Amino acid sequence: MTAEENGTQEQAPAGGRDPWVRVTLEAPRPLPLPSDTRQHLLNAKREVLLALRSLVDSAIERADAQAEGRDDRRRSRIEIDEG
Repeated sequence: MTAEENGTQEQAPAGGRDPWVRVTLEAPRPLPLPSDTRQHLLNAKREVLLALRSLVDSAIERADAQAEGRDDRRRSRIEIDEG
């Protein structure tokens, strides 16, 4: 299904950054899968969630660093000796 068909519009992010990450979670439904396949899928789901946690943690750290940087910058007057 294209973006036009499902009523969404996709844009490239500003500043040439990496494309946005889209996450879609579906309601679980019983599937006739072998037990080892189910276990692999559960492990994969966990890894994706851990990766998302890592992205969120990184974004929080960047926001904290930016906030600290703003707080440290203070105006001061510098006297210039012209003689």
